[in-house]
Amino acid sequence: MLIVHDLYAAKLTKQWSDLFEPVNYFVGFADDLTPAELKQIMDRVFGRNATFDDYRNPSKFEAFIKGFMSARAPRIRHKFAFVTPGLLPVATPDIPQFRFMGQRYIPDSEILQRLSEPWVRPVPKGLDVMAVLGSPRAIRLLDVFYREPQTWDKYVAERNKLIREFGQLPQDKWTSNMYWGWLWVLKSIIKPYGEGYPSFMRNNSWQDKCLSTALASWAQLRHDTILYAKQSLVAAECGGGERPPKAKGYVEPVPEAFRRLLHLVQLTRKLLTPRGFMTREMSDKLAEFEDMLEFLQRVATKELEGRRLTADEYDQIRLIGSWMEILSLWVMSDGKAKDWYEIQPATDRDMACIADVHTAIDRRPNGLGEVCLEEGVGHAHEIFVIVPIEGELYLTRGAVFSYYEFLQPMRKRLTDEEWQRMLKEGRAPKQPGWTKFFMAKPPKRDVIVAQGRYWGC
Repeated sequence: MLIVHDLYAAKLTKQWSDLFEPVNYFVGFADDLTPAELKQIMDRVFGRNATFDDYRNPSKFEAFIKGFMSARAPRIRHKFAFVTPGLLPVATPDIPQFRFMGQRYIPDSEILQRLSEPWVRPVPKGLDVMAVLGSPRAIRLLDVFYREPQTWDKYVAERNKLIREFGQLPQDKWTSNMYWGWLWVLKSIIKPYGEGYPSFMRNNSWQDKCLSTALASWAQLRHDTILYAKQSLVAAECGGGERPPKAKGYVEPVPEAFRRLLHLVQLTRKLLTPRGFMTREMSDKLAEFEDMLEFLQRVATKELEGRRLTADEYDQIRLIGSWMEILSLWVMSDGKAKDWYEIQPATDRDMACIADVHTAIDRRPNGLGEVCLEEGVGHAHEIFVIVPIEGELYLTRGAVFSYYEFLQPMRKRLTDEEWQRMLKEGRAPKQPGWTKFFMAKPPKRDVIVAQGRYWGC
């Protein structure tokens, strides 16, 4: 109360707002009461020009407490349970809380919180988030592969309640800020693909691949890293022999995902420009990214409709890796780096990142102890897909996210540097068991690929 009094008395609310509001655009509104909300209660009880003597008035102070307790409560509420025999688990009282610069409400934290329960299910899964966002395959994996309903009898009911609540949200809620918008993009790639899509997309293995991609992207979102390092697909050739025919590339035919991502980029411009955060150079790079997404959306639509791509479109697909690399380099270095080795710190050159998203304290005998749930992105995997191109089937190769989820001691939460070192040294935990449905086992020995008559350097 005193800090809010001083904030307004010193006329520093604009400076506070300049710090607070930009985060609203990226993540969302605070889950706890803000100074403005607390000031409304104070003015109603003590008056607009209250003094410290007014705050000491017992009856007014009691009225203030009553008004405070009737204000909005946080949506993300920690749960506790007593180990003392005879006492039932109880949730934290649903009382309002105040923070001067409060943490933001994010929907996936509410999902993880509500789908965890002391004793019976202290640690949720990333699949819980995808299930609530609309993935039937995630539900199947949770219920059949992990048998989660057997661990907590109220699990399915609470999950169905969340699915209904989030399923009723209008689009303007999903596009209200960058964080919600990112989840909105992920919703489009975890849906089942039916008639009208290529056969390689209409099976459980592809659904699992999409889930893994969405979960890795979500891990990046929690890590607050948008752009990540990726090897260039451009090679310098030294000649020799006759030139091989140009390979025809293929864009994953998900035009809705590209449309939503384009909308998210346009939302970035809309939210940041009025506040003066959008430099001319950044605006130009966003325009380039918009051009890329419009191109990918157009090509994906043509592929679904069975229309032939032009030679220029095939050339553009071939260069998409270097195009993306140039954009990423510029954003990560503010236009100063021309190659990845110039990016500082070195950690930012590696796409691998890690974020802890949930904490569980289980001090029962044989309990989990004090642990956190880590969600990680590893190094890119190669993916091989048989796709239709101009009426013929081709074996294509691309890159795909790798996703990790594991428990870590609470007091040893991993940094990116530690996680990247674990991957480099082969100490990373195994990927989730369900990823085996679309991943091949690594060869027991190196495979030598014949190069034929074409070569380069």
